[in-house]
Amino acid sequence: MATFEAKGELAVPVDKLWGVVREFGSVGWIQGVSDVKVVGSGPGMERIFNGAIHEKLESVDDARRVLTYTIPAGLPLPVKNYHSTMKVEAAGAGKSQLTWTCRADPDGVTEDQARQAVTGMYQVMIGWIKDYMRA
Repeated sequence: MATFEAKGELAVPVDKLWGVVREFGSVGWIQGVSDVKVVGSGPGMERIFNGAIHEKLESVDDARRVLTYTIPAGLPLPVKNYHSTMKVEAAGAGKSQLTWTCRADPDGVTEDQARQAVTGMYQVMIGWIKDYMRA
């Protein structure tokens, strides 16, 4: 199993960023999605994008500002056994850092190709969160 990671610094206080990240069922920051269904609440809940991509919330740790989730169906990346962690930390006065980590097995591609796909998508999504936080 490989580990892939991307980081982004945001010019918002850590509690504000954590408030957005921890709300797994609130997906206003995700661009280009027209159909989102949220099933359940808290750990075990799922968000389903366009009827195909199923993301399942595994845990939320408010004390450590860590959220974990899996994608058990419709994974849009060249990996399998996907398990992801989003961690929010302070990064100086009024700033925060989002670290997005994934453990997964490359699926039909090399580990480097899988790394490029996963970290590239994470960087795009970190950019979406930045845009959302500025609005």
